[in-house]
Parts: sequence; structure tokens; C-alpha cells
Amino acid sequence: MEFDKYSKHGAYHWDDLKEGSLRDLLSRSVPTLTRYNKIVSAITPDTKKIVDIGCGDGALSFLMAKRYPEAYVVGCDTDQTAIKLAREKSKEQYDGENLKFVHKSFEKCSFDEGSIDVVVMCDVIEHIDQTRLVLNEVKRVGKPGGVLVNTTPHIRTDGVKWDRYHVREYSEESLFEMLSPIFPNTQVRAFSPKIFYDSYRITKYGFNLLYLIGLNPLKMHLKAGSHTMLFSISHF
Repeated sequence: MEFDKYSKHGAYHWDDLKEGSLRDLLSRSVPTLTRYNKIVSAITPDTKKIVDIGCGDGALSFLMAKRYPEAYVVGCDTDQTAIKLAREKSKEQYDGENLKFVHKSFEKCSFDEGSIDVVVMCDVIEHIDQTRLVLNEVKRVGKPGGVLVNTTPHIRTDGVKWDRYHVREYSEESLFEMLSPIFPNTQVRAFSPKIFYDSYRITKYGFNLLYLIGLNPLKMHLKAGSHTMLFSISHF
């Protein structure tokens, strides 16, 4: 199935980074910002090279380059429209020299062995058909001591997919089973409790106000109840 979200909607992830007005701040996607914050916070300050697999319109790549100016960030994606948007938006918003976008699949980028400190997959693994092939390439290029940081939607209890473009969706157990044979030191944790996510869909402005004052129920993990997202860190 052809992925056409960027052709239809443009660089929509960049809308969640706008801070120019109160309207901008209250209309952002807190679920998206929650994922971005978890990923960015998992990166250590001594990181030198980051690869963002399936970078899309480049909003997350931009955030990582801005947050870690000593690191070189490469965003790669097979969607030509997405890469075009990423280059355009980053040129408008950022004058740093540590950010690059490549119109290639991760496997075809042919990074040197052991050269990448951090590999990021933000809501990407669910779109991948040959997952083990990609993960083995991550292992090859990953630098000892580095990490693969990953977010993905938690499979629904009714089995209905979150998105028609998803090839496979994961539970905590199945994601661990996918990652751990290649990366034995892997931790998987659910977040974004469904009870709060359902409330967010009704009261988006309210959740944005909470986010602005440093309160974000969507980043939580509850011992009881279902969740809508998974976060994993795999050590190289």
C-alpha cells in the first residue's frame, strides 16, 4: 500500500513544534510530543551520531539536532515527498550544520560498521515488512555502548489496527520477542494509558494546558489497565 500521508497532509508533524501563539500551543498533538520527548530524553549528551529511520517530514530529526548540537543527525526515508518537506522545513527553522536528510532506505544508506551511537525508530517498526533484516543492519552499524530507541503503537485488545498502513502491531511481549534475539539487553515498557488517551481525544485543549505546566498523563505507565503505546531501548 502506497504511503501518501505527506502528499495529502504536508509536513504535519512540524505543526506540533509551533510555539508562536497560544492557539499554536493549544492545538499541538500531545501524544506526538510525548513520543518525541521520550526519545530525545533517552539520548546521552556524549552522543556523536544519530540516525532517524523513517524520519518522515523531519520534525523529530530537527529536535534531536537542536537538542544535541555536538551530534550529527541523519534522517532517512524512502518517501520522496517526506524528504523534500524535511529539507525545506529544516532549512527554514534551523541553521545548524549537524542535520542531513537522505532519500534512501536505512539499509541502502550503507553506514560503516559500528559507526552509529543512536538509532531511532519513532512509530516506524510497525510499517516494516522485513523487520529482522532492518534490525540486523542496526546491529551491524551500531557502536558498542550505543542504543536503538523505539516507539510503536500497542496492539489493540480487539485486534483492529490503529492505521491501515501498519504491517504488524506489537504487544510488550511480542516486541520483546522481536528485538531481544538481536539485542539481548532490551527493555520494553508500555505508556500512554488508554483511559487518558481516550480523554485526550475529547479534551485536547485541556491536555495541552496540562502539558504546558509540566503535567502529562500520557507519559505515564499504569500497573493496571491497557496502554496505547510502547517504548523500548535496546543496547548494542
